[in-house]
Amino acid sequence: MTTKRGVTKIGTIGDAFVAATGCLPMVSTAHDENHANNLALLAIDMLGFMDKYEEVPLEENESALLRMFDLDGSASESPTKIPPKNSTKLQMRIGIHAGPATGGVIGHSVMQYNLFGYAVNVANLAESTGQAGKIHVTFEAVQLLREAFEFVEVPKESLTTSKGDPVDFGKPTYFLNQVRP
Repeated sequence: MTTKRGVTKIGTIGDAFVAATGCLPMVSTAHDENHANNLALLAIDMLGFMDKYEEVPLEENESALLRMFDLDGSASESPTKIPPKNSTKLQMRIGIHAGPATGGVIGHSVMQYNLFGYAVNVANLAESTGQAGKIHVTFEAVQLLREAFEFVEVPKESLTTSKGDPVDFGKPTYFLNQVRP
């Protein structure tokens, strides 16, 4: 999925998948010109994939997600249903933000490329304050995406942390509704 959209998988943090576009010069593809749109299209692809994947046994959630989002092009575009024995429906929240980030290689024995900075933290906050099955997009990202996508503003009072504390992004945030016709 990521290859199809020209998006680079940065890594995973816990159960979160981190991806970026438009910031890695070594990944120069024809997709870079529309990098923000491609990230939004990847998010739509991932939610669509989750809708096809109905139920996964609880003990297999993590390994099923790894199989589903292998994201090197080997993941099946048409997943098969896993039998719902002791199962739960997998759900996903997605957060998108646009802004500067710093990248670098970390580690000594196992080196890994990673992104850091305020923009990465805001994208994480957008994901964590979003709703399952939706793409929560910040004001800054909407400025890059508004010509190609439609959005619905998120009521400010609905933005809370997992502990119920209110969150203020300083500007309106939105759910990506659909691609413009």
